[in-house]
Amino acid sequence: MDLRPGFEALLRELVTLGAPASLIKQVAEMEAPEVRNWIETVDDSPYSVSEWAEALVQFSNWERTGRSLPLKQKREYLCCCVEGTGGQSALLPLTSLLEHYLNTHGVRD
Repeated sequence: MDLRPGFEALLRELVTLGAPASLIKQVAEMEAPEVRNWIETVDDSPYSVSEWAEALVQFSNWERTGRSLPLKQKREYLCCCVEGTGGQSALLPLTSLLEHYLNTHGVRD
């Protein structure tokens, strides 16, 4: 499986969205296994790469409240948000799901 197209698409979306440089750096420095996990996660979800990138930027904005999570934990948290939809056909935007989960459940260590 060639990871470059999905990886490059995620980076491109983050740059286009004006993501914080620290987030872009974290994504750019991911090792191959984590890149594979990200690409598989995006591919297995009903959301596009751009929606995942938007959610990552939103997560970075949330971190300004004082919490900071490693990129892997952000992916896992977003996966939980997606799984929480239960396969509903009328999906909320991923950013809305993230906001709901952060406000309702917060983040546990």
